[in-house]
Amino acid sequence: KFFKMTAQGLQILLLTCLLGFALTADKLRFVIELGRHGAREVIFEDFPTTADEQWNNGTGQLTDVGRRMHYLLGRQLRKRYIEDRQEQPLLSDKFNEFQIYVRAAESDRCIESAYSQLMGFYLPGTGPVLSPEQELKAVPPFDVANKEKIMETLRDGALPFLFQSIPVHSTAGTPDYMFETHSKCKYVFSKRDKLMASSDDVDDMESYNKDLYKAMTAASPEKKWKDWNLDKAYKVYDNLECDKYQGIESNFTLTEEQHQRLAEAAFNSSWNLIFKENTSSQLAATYLFKDWSAKLKDIISEDKEGKKEEEKLRLAIYLGHDINMYPILKLMNFKLKHSLPFATVLLIELYKKEGEGNMVSDADYENYYVKFFANNDEVQLNNKTDIPLKDFINFLDEQQIPITVPEGEKKQKNFTEICHTTFDVGETYDLDYGKWKLVAILLAVFLLLIIAVSCYFIHKKPGTKGNTEGASYLARLDDAEDVRASDPTLQISKVHIHTN
Repeated sequence: KFFKMTAQGLQILLLTCLLGFALTADKLRFVIELGRHGAREVIFEDFPTTADEQWNNGTGQLTDVGRRMHYLLGRQLRKRYIEDRQEQPLLSDKFNEFQIYVRAAESDRCIESAYSQLMGFYLPGTGPVLSPEQELKAVPPFDVANKEKIMETLRDGALPFLFQSIPVHSTAGTPDYMFETHSKCKYVFSKRDKLMASSDDVDDMESYNKDLYKAMTAASPEKKWKDWNLDKAYKVYDNLECDKYQGIESNFTLTEEQHQRLAEAAFNSSWNLIFKENTSSQLAATYLFKDWSAKLKDIISEDKEGKKEEEKLRLAIYLGHDINMYPILKLMNFKLKHSLPFATVLLIELYKKEGEGNMVSDADYENYYVKFFANNDEVQLNNKTDIPLKDFINFLDEQQIPITVPEGEKKQKNFTEICHTTFDVGETYDLDYGKWKLVAILLAVFLLLIIAVSCYFIHKKPGTKGNTEGASYLARLDDAEDVRASDPTLQISKVHIHTN
């Protein structure tokens, strides 16, 4: 009896402790997801590793495998942030326009990956329903064949299977520096070309891979692929990865050891190496970091102002390419050992301290901290976990290249100025603006003098000094008929300017 009572007492004590923990556990307040699109078709058609007829969606398009990858990812994120948090879910299990923001790179595979993930996050059956009055009104001003039959199938659902459509934001027609800095910024790709042409590290890797390149030539169709380098090796590796995810047998075969060497070569190709250079990484990360910093600051403002819980931003999703993730991970000092797989995600989770002993004001950044997860694993920022929010925001702000520069900061060039130059880092930031302004003024004065001298000779009648008849004629030159009417002997010919 004693032991029975003791066991019951321990159970009550344990339950009390668990309940107390639940009541004081820190609250997940907001999540940023940065992800890569799902598996796609090949994009490097100059190195075909399979027959063309085995691909049918189009160059670089998201495959059905890629769609499934992001759907499953959406299901897992739903479980992580809604189903496993029944007491305090991160956001509603039904779409709420205030709570989620989705941004994709202007690429079909990125946009489709976003939609696929959202289908997993907001499951069929969670979409909106119509009232009987709305059902009668939900008809376009256009004749619809079999309308009654379709509406009977839909019942009260706005869409089939109570599907929930979610807006995905993207930018078209203008440079999207959030996702396209690597291709739109002259500084980045000129720096890349310079690095590949003159880097000792690249030369060492090329020498190390000579025997691999010989094996790749032997494995190529009719042994025609030659003159290898790291970037060409990356193209073959990328195509082989697409083949693998699609379940297609490649006609380019290497041993397991050679394939591992190829993966290492691909990882050290120019678009990965370039982001080891700090300014290139900062340029590529600036617009994302600026957006993240603003959203995190808004979170504090929302909590301070007591905004309604259902109207607070909870999740921001950014879906792009692996090349968008490399500079972010580099600046965050995350150690990468291989290329990023399709559908890789970085999760940044913001927590708010709760419970007794944490009586810090909502307006105080010290009440919040950040955790990082790369796919399944928690990772550190600069060898630390549970980073104070203020420190993380400071990091985001410090790593940005300024979009605009205040008047007083004469020597710091802004984002656009750096992107449109091929200067090295030191030259970019240390230009003497005063000196170059003086040069520009002198050039302008010189051009004005040239124009003035040119006008003088054009208006002066040939063969005379100080003759003003030519000027009076030219003042009346409305058209050729006026000229001939005024003086039939006047001939208009090419103007030759002679300078001594």
